[in-house]
Amino acid sequence: MEDIFIYAMMVTLMPAFFLIIGGIILMLIPVIRANKKKKICTQPVAVKCIRIEYSPDGDESLKNPIWEGTVNGRTVEYGRKDVYLAGVTAEEGEERTFYVNPNNLGEYYDPVDKSSRNILFFIGGFLVFMGVAIIAFSFDPES
Repeated sequence: MEDIFIYAMMVTLMPAFFLIIGGIILMLIPVIRANKKKKICTQPVAVKCIRIEYSPDGDESLKNPIWEGTVNGRTVEYGRKDVYLAGVTAEEGEERTFYVNPNNLGEYYDPVDKSSRNILFFIGGFLVFMGVAIIAFSFDPES
């Protein structure tokens, strides 16, 4: 009888552990990606926001800033292709310093922009919270 109880608890709690592990992974992905980009994007480049593109559906909270800078005598535009994010703090005319991969001028790191990091942190934190809640509510204190 005790084996059945242990098996039932494992089956009940398994989704909770997957939620917690998945949430932690989602929260680590942006940190790992940022550290990787910091290592390979080492050439500082002064850039200026030349325009803000908004989502085609008309939602002005979803933005895609387009930046322009001169790298090795070439003018290069930086921005996400058809990706619009909420929480972008860039304004047209704003100047920043990006770090560019010297071997691939299209690859860059913006130390100020944390919009995609925030989204994955929020989703990952929510998954961890749900996993912990499932575990907490699955134990009956009166048994």
